[in-house]
Amino acid sequence: MLWLTILTGQRTFQTSILRHDRLYPLDGMPGWLSANWTGVEMKGGKSGSRPHALPLPPQALAVLQRLWAELDEPSPWACPSVRGDGHAHQSAVNKLLWRLRGLDQNGDPHPGRVDLFALHGIEPWRPHDSRRTLGSFLGDRRLGGAASAILSHKDGKGENEKEKVATVTRLHYDRGQRMALKAEGMELWVSAVVEAFERERAALALIPMPEPPPRTKRKPAQRRAPRPEKAAA
Repeated sequence: MLWLTILTGQRTFQTSILRHDRLYPLDGMPGWLSANWTGVEMKGGKSGSRPHALPLPPQALAVLQRLWAELDEPSPWACPSVRGDGHAHQSAVNKLLWRLRGLDQNGDPHPGRVDLFALHGIEPWRPHDSRRTLGSFLGDRRLGGAASAILSHKDGKGENEKEKVATVTRLHYDRGQRMALKAEGMELWVSAVVEAFERERAALALIPMPEPPPRTKRKPAQRRAPRPEKAAA
């Protein structure tokens, strides 16, 4: 779910409820799929009444398919729960990040856990930060309109179609979805994310892993004294 949230820039609720049967092939774009959400599934309020479609480039799908292949059993959900047949909860990413920071399930410090963020000089990070980063990344490349369409923001002012904040109004096959503009932004964003991941993974491979905290020793089980046998009547 962490990968899907970062690669798509969507909110954790949208990524948690995405189903495989809502991934459609894109005409004229071999290897691409379109992820689709209804208006009800999007963020609440007036802006949440509109459906949203997002083109996923082959590089993103390759990452996701490797993760799906590791599942013990196939699931209709893109982010299946480890408990039961449902989808993962939208809080799953936050709780994962808490564990990486040495926190417990309530976000409080957990004695004995290593803060991997602090260990590697990483600032505290939330899933929503990926949306801000995507917007800044594409805005710096004069693709603010693509970022806005990907993030399903309302329209605003800009110099041209690529810089303008795009209104998301229709299903994936509608021109209002600006799929070509979204695809241009998604290809750049996904490529940058994957390249950054590979670069960091290579650097981390050279750093020795921290020693795991000592495991709590369990007390040996005490054997119960045998019950006295009943005297024969």
